[in-house]
Amino acid sequence: MSDETIALEEGQRLSRSRLWDWQRRYFMSQGAAAWQSGTVPHYVTSNTFMADAYAQTVLGFLRDSAAQIDRGQPVYLIELGAGIGRFGFHFLVCFFERLAQSPLAGLAVTYVLSDLAPANVDFYLSHPQLRPYFDAGRLDCAVFDATRDSELALRKSGVTLSPAGLRNPLVILANYFFDGVPADAFSLVEDRLYEELVSLRVLGPIADRDDPALLQHVELDHASRPAALPYYGDAQWDRILDVYAQRGGKGRFLFPCAALACLARLRALLDPNRGTAPSFLLLSADKGAHALSDVLGQGASLTVHGSFSLLVNYHAIAEWVRGLGGLSLHTDHRQGSLSLNAFVLPAQLGDGAAVETRRAFADAIACGGPDDLFLVKKALDYRYETLTVEQALALIRITAYDAKIFCGCIPVLREALLRNAASSPLSADILSALALVRARFFSIGEADELGADLADFFASLDQAGSAYAQPAVRGHRFATLRILPAPLIQR
Repeated sequence: MSDETIALEEGQRLSRSRLWDWQRRYFMSQGAAAWQSGTVPHYVTSNTFMADAYAQTVLGFLRDSAAQIDRGQPVYLIELGAGIGRFGFHFLVCFFERLAQSPLAGLAVTYVLSDLAPANVDFYLSHPQLRPYFDAGRLDCAVFDATRDSELALRKSGVTLSPAGLRNPLVILANYFFDGVPADAFSLVEDRLYEELVSLRVLGPIADRDDPALLQHVELDHASRPAALPYYGDAQWDRILDVYAQRGGKGRFLFPCAALACLARLRALLDPNRGTAPSFLLLSADKGAHALSDVLGQGASLTVHGSFSLLVNYHAIAEWVRGLGGLSLHTDHRQGSLSLNAFVLPAQLGDGAAVETRRAFADAIACGGPDDLFLVKKALDYRYETLTVEQALALIRITAYDAKIFCGCIPVLREALLRNAASSPLSADILSALALVRARFFSIGEADELGADLADFFASLDQAGSAYAQPAVRGHRFATLRILPAPLIQR
């Protein structure tokens, strides 16, 4: 039988497409393997300098909210779509070190790793580097379907976070997440609003129409149909659509319907009687844009990497937050590889509100933040050998002792160690950086495990003789090192 094109879907609203069922099936079937194989990218948002920037911003938000915090209850920080858990580990190390040195030292904070796939949650519970945080009550985890669930049943403590049940402020972290949940597509043509309906076709024959592997081969077609307002029947959502319709002109954009519904359900976890102080912070980094002019050029093209992703319309999320009386924080410049955003609720936050959150976001994220550092890192890839050892150490410090950066610098550092006496200040700086990197690396069993590069580095130190035979260095292998919850960086 010859191959023929098979229509799997015709004229469907994007958020209701079969695509999302394939997406769900992919993550449910792959579990940790999706990241261990390198198929699903994650480094851009799962590095130490991103985690440290978020830790600073969250602490700013907690300072703003300090007077309303009930010290008898934990403050929950919920990561959506935590995936392999690497960002969460980096955040735990950075955040609790900073918390211990702040006026809020001793505050009970519980970080929640949440994910759609039960296998990923099992992975967190079994990981030896996360165990100290679980045991200390600083970490918990939950299966959470962002398109359906309204509560989180925490696996370690047995606590259920349910609507109207939280007295303390709530923090949501969502990196590389909103790009993978349902959205709708629209266009503006000659000052009229159209919905973009999708059709899916694949080259047959196919054995299973539910097979997520079809994502690798599907052809996506669009057809426009006039859209009348109100479209969703939700006053806030339809108001945002009207903002686009009133703007006129031409353009195509995505509407983050699943993201907004998820945020509304998470906001409902808060006790509605807790007052008007800042009580909800969302930090999110993803491919996308927050400026309306950029959003109107997004379209609905898929990026496939085992699963698939779309660009995120942060302008719509910001409009939703502002419609509830909250504020949105963004960079003033156009971001090159990543859009980083913060949103603060609840109602009627004045211009002078959330001062510490604003300041922390400006200092840690908006200027010289993770997106800028990542662009610099990309420029240095395959050029690390051009650095002096002092420049390599400066880069490692600036990037909060990131393991990938350190491994890129290993040839320069190794040469410097072999050239200098073990007692020299330069050698001491290198070994100190190594200890800090070692404490921040999170092993996930990926094929190109960074731990192997670090193990080779240890071996080269062993071969250099007894000069570097220090208890903190000699004889250890990075992948099996016990990581303590007490952070090592002092600032």
